[in-house]
Amino acid sequence: MCAMCPDTAFALCARNHLGALDSRKENAEVLVEQAHQLVTSSETAIQEAVKTLIEEYLEKLYFLLHGPIVSRMLQQRDLQYYLLHLLSRASVTAVSHLVKAKLYRISYHPEESTQFRVSEYPPVTLALRPDKVVVLDTLTDIYIWIGSQIKEKKEELLDQAKMFVEQLTADRFPAPSRAVLLDDTASNRFVDCYLMPLHKDSLGLQSTVLPELNEVSADDLRQLTAKFNHITLKSFNQWLEEIRLTVIPSLAY
Repeated sequence: MCAMCPDTAFALCARNHLGALDSRKENAEVLVEQAHQLVTSSETAIQEAVKTLIEEYLEKLYFLLHGPIVSRMLQQRDLQYYLLHLLSRASVTAVSHLVKAKLYRISYHPEESTQFRVSEYPPVTLALRPDKVVVLDTLTDIYIWIGSQIKEKKEELLDQAKMFVEQLTADRFPAPSRAVLLDDTASNRFVDCYLMPLHKDSLGLQSTVLPELNEVSADDLRQLTAKFNHITLKSFNQWLEEIRLTVIPSLAY
């Protein structure tokens, strides 16, 4: 563990060849421990664990292939090379974070003693509802996204989001860049490229991933979905259907 990096989940410690070797050894130890846990589990537990691991790795592979690290959604080669360089040096946990960004919502609950709440959400397009404030954490960048239809406590929600970002990044090195983005602007592409296009899936699947959508009216859901029509990527489930036929036809879900 690097003495300069108190949180190895976010630190990029391989500053030289020896550091890279240490990082490789640490990553190998993590994988060996995971394998040991699988071997010592019961058959049913192994099956469930393997199924979960496969699902997790498929999801991360989707984000890797379709996100800004490999794809050209942002059409910025310098950013892509930078992210690829970080990916080659980072720890297992940091790699996971680089590939799959984390999404948080800051919400206001006037009826509760703690009126402002931070909740983690799946990184999907339909989580960007126009009445919400969202924080997207990509490890190297932090985006605070402000919906266009927030009815109350807008400034307070923004302040809470900034406080949360301070707590989230307090121990990170190097410090991530930060930006505040407004709904319905061209800058939304910096957030869109990290999200799964859930809007392309069936209503049933959408409500399974985000149960709150059951409380959204049909008109509001159509308007929300229409905001992401410019995204040409397949959804995760559309991609799964594709690779089940060509790569892993025997894999059952």
